Amino acid sequence: MKKITLIFALFFTFCIGFAQTGTLTVGTNDGANTTSSNPAPLQDYYKNSRTQYLYTAAELSAAGFVAGNITAIGWNATSIGTSGLEEGYTISMKSTTTAALTTTFETGTSVVYGPTDFTPSATGAVMFTLTTPFAWDGTSNIIIEICEGATTGAYTTNVVTTFTNTSYASSNSYISDGTAACPTTSGTLLNKKPQLIAIGNIATCFAPTVVVFSNISNTTATIAWTAPATAPASGYEYYYNTTGTAPTDATVATGTATTATSNLTALAPDTIYTIWVRSVCSTSSKSPWSVSQSFRTKCNPITTLPWTENFDSLTTLGSTNFPTCWVKQNGDWATSNETIYNTPNSGANYLRDAYSATNEYIWTPGFDLVAGTSYDFSTFVQGDGYSGWNVDMFYNTQIDATSATQLGATYSPAGGSSASIQPYVKMKRTFVPTTSGTYYFAIRVNQSSLAPWYVAFDDFKLDTTPACTEPTAIMVSNITTTGATISWTAPANAPANGYTYYLSTSSTAPTDTTTPTGTVAAGTTTVNLTGLTAATNYYIWVNSLCATATMSSWSQTTLFAAACSTYDAPYTMNFEGTTGTTAPICTTTQNAGTGNNWTIVNNPGNGFTNRTLQYAYNSANAANAWFFTAGINLTGGTAYDISYKYGNNSTTYTEKLKIAYGTTASATGMTTVLADHPTINTSAATTNTVTFTPPTTGVYYFGFNAYSAADQFNLYVDDIAISANLANETFEDQKYVVYPNPIKDVLNISYFKNIDRIAIYNLLGQEVLTKNTNTTQSQVDMSHLSAGSYILKVTSDNQTKTIKVLKQ
Repeated sequence: MKKITLIFALFFTFCIGFAQTGTLTVGTNDGANTTSSNPAPLQDYYKNSRTQYLYTAAELSAAGFVAGNITAIGWNATSIGTSGLEEGYTISMKSTTTAALTTTFETGTSVVYGPTDFTPSATGAVMFTLTTPFAWDGTSNIIIEICEGATTGAYTTNVVTTFTNTSYASSNSYISDGTAACPTTSGTLLNKKPQLIAIGNIATCFAPTVVVFSNISNTTATIAWTAPATAPASGYEYYYNTTGTAPTDATVATGTATTATSNLTALAPDTIYTIWVRSVCSTSSKSPWSVSQSFRTKCNPITTLPWTENFDSLTTLGSTNFPTCWVKQNGDWATSNETIYNTPNSGANYLRDAYSATNEYIWTPGFDLVAGTSYDFSTFVQGDGYSGWNVDMFYNTQIDATSATQLGATYSPAGGSSASIQPYVKMKRTFVPTTSGTYYFAIRVNQSSLAPWYVAFDDFKLDTTPACTEPTAIMVSNITTTGATISWTAPANAPANGYTYYLSTSSTAPTDTTTPTGTVAAGTTTVNLTGLTAATNYYIWVNSLCATATMSSWSQTTLFAAACSTYDAPYTMNFEGTTGTTAPICTTTQNAGTGNNWTIVNNPGNGFTNRTLQYAYNSANAANAWFFTAGINLTGGTAYDISYKYGNNSTTYTEKLKIAYGTTASATGMTTVLADHPTINTSAATTNTVTFTPPTTGVYYFGFNAYSAADQFNLYVDDIAISANLANETFEDQKYVVYPNPIKDVLNISYFKNIDRIAIYNLLGQEVLTKNTNTTQSQVDMSHLSAGSYILKVTSDNQTKTIKVLKQ
């Protein structure tokens, strides 16, 4: 072992003795410290300091250093100013594998200069000859530590020196007037460090610098670099891989070049390559490898149309999660499935861009397009209720906004001054390339203010322009509980074979291979739909049928709801199963004032843990917002109970809520007030029940009126229930027995008369179990029902008894 160590030491000494010595600068001049800021290797703004700087082996090699002794180091001073004596200036150094500093100072450094009192006197290279030369092995990073000053000394200003910005923490400093700095163990990090000037072993063959890329395609790229001051006699070698693992001196090069550029071929599409270049000065003299640089090849262009993208294949969403080969050039683009300000047009996911947008681009994959062929590029766009959004489409033969060409006019979603879930609008542009090749499409968003939130996009499509055009202005009228009439505007060239239409309860758009729901003869632009289900959302699309096998694109979807049937008591509304912020189907809202309107929120707290009706304050205007239930069939002269949960989120601000009912779902139709809560300020949920008796049999609506003053906070309502008053029954209660209650499985029911029918309803008013019997005693098996509350109705001799049953 001693012989091996001795041989290595002799070899290292041999290398030092015959290496070329020179002065080099490590790092670029990216700026300079001030007389009071860091990084400041010649610091005197505070009485004393301790600072460590990290220089990587790659940076030292790129500067031209090779393994050997470093005999002097220094800094590039641009101004001395009034800087004065720095007591006990000490330089320590060490080799390290650390790639970035932490706030804890590295230990194990060795003093190579000082401590010496030092007063700066001249600008330029301020050098310190090391009393103990530092042996650099050529592969390790190095740490340089400066410790100077004394708490008993004076302070002046820092010498101004140039620094280099880094992508990692390269400086760690502690400065103080009252605490001795050198014994401290932690400091403050910066991603910049002084330019280092050093005297040491330098290469006789220097590495190239500034490797750049151009003409990147799916399988090729051009690389270029800056030659060293003395160009190598035998050209260059380059090496690239897909792992990022750096080459060594013995690594076999991927290729050679006689000039400072080379074309790479046979690359893999959509792959990240890392590349290094070195100079070949002779067969026995090669420079270190350059600092690595990376690039990504483009994807293979798409050759099959139609192409679509609705983002639903993504399992992870966010600002860095996009479909393969999409490129976010700039801005706040993100994929999302949130339903607060935007919703998907189909499926669950969509693309959106955030407010305060200036020329923010996102690019599709590339497409192989043929010269002279007409193509349609389209997407669906959804605003957030605010005005000011501006959307444009572009194309280019490369992913580059500066040379892109705009397609058609700007589209600006309609909006106002408050957030709302808006319908999607189809944005389509036609493009005919003049030359065949690969083309990319982009969406650009502009919105300079902070007022809006997001603009959304979904269901992108590129296809050849159809031989005929799709209908527009799809309208729905004559809506009943079971039917509706659909009409549309024919295209300029009406289709010879009429139209087809597709009806669905899903928002998933039909494709070219989707079987239509029905057909419409040529010349007719209307169709009557039948067999609909009440209170159900439907989506309708129409296309033109130009020939037996030739059809247009499908029209933009139109959403409508079949009319609502009236409900029988018991009726409940807990807002579960809703999405977004709008009221559930068959319920309505009305803003009768200038404040805000009711919206639906999720889990707002303060005793409200699920979907909840919320009125959010308006800072300038008082509330006068109404929420109306669906229509409920009530019997005149019969007592009913309405119960609901209400509350707010503050003990400082006061909310006001009124409950009324009437025969129309409007503010003026709420003729009878049931309850008034003018001082809601407990920041908690409260349940209230009111008994009332409608004067006549008919359909009634119940309204919840927020009438808080301006600039309060949030008001909540949930768990609305209307049911017959249990004390209203005519059963002889003392002869009616139901047990056990609560129940786990079998419910026992007995009465002194024959029981005709037993029915159990959930709190949505849906019948979940029924049994016909003609005995005085009966059993009902509820074991298969989920835990929760149910309404039991027992009918005997044309009388019905209602009771609430708790299933465990």
